[in-house]
Amino acid sequence: MSLKFNNVEVTGLYFNGVEQKSLKYNDSGYFGKRYSLTENTSTGVTVTVSRISSPNQRAATGSVTTGQTIYYGDEITISVSAAANYTNPILYVDMGGGFIQRTSPFSFTVTDNVRFYGTAAPLEDWKTVWSGLQIFTSGGSFTVPGLESGGEVQVTADVIFGEWYKYSYDGSTAEKDSFMRGISRGTLPTAIGGITSFAVLMRNGNQIDFTFYQGEEYAKGYSIVEYPIAIRFTEVRRRG
Repeated sequence: MSLKFNNVEVTGLYFNGVEQKSLKYNDSGYFGKRYSLTENTSTGVTVTVSRISSPNQRAATGSVTTGQTIYYGDEITISVSAAANYTNPILYVDMGGGFIQRTSPFSFTVTDNVRFYGTAAPLEDWKTVWSGLQIFTSGGSFTVPGLESGGEVQVTADVIFGEWYKYSYDGSTAEKDSFMRGISRGTLPTAIGGITSFAVLMRNGNQIDFTFYQGEEYAKGYSIVEYPIAIRFTEVRRRG
């Protein structure tokens, strides 16, 4: 409920000629002076505002949108996140003394009108940093020429998988088949899967780490063992 006098909501409160910005009775809040919440133009971000608590009983906690009333003593948190295809979001908040860059999420107590906005930098277009043919026959790392740290990385690569029969009665093996699976410009981290085995690819600075995992399918009297026997890189791209 809100503080009312003669059934009219009180929006200003004075005592001995001095403005009172909040009022409590028996430790319960009944009044908080009204202030405005305004979002200036934001670019490349999503900004969320939440009211954590308020001295005004009428003020609900939770999400608050620009244009809604906030109150003196409100506990507010503002967060900013980058939109799709943007990076490095920055939050700016003005609590009465001008815009100041703030660390997101930013929590504060309302004492004046509040303005805010966020900005983010657009991601660079994808750029090919390396192309050619690089083959590895066991798990390890590929140090990519020209690949800088940071940003997102995409790869084009193929994995050759081998299959062998493994016989239960003596443990001997016999080659069965081989096949190839690949990805085109897959964003790391990613995996290239066979039927029961797979290879995992991860970014590590200016390297691409790849790990091979064996698989096995069991049948009566034998099993089919499968594992990656080679990986071929043909393109690496980066953005950001």
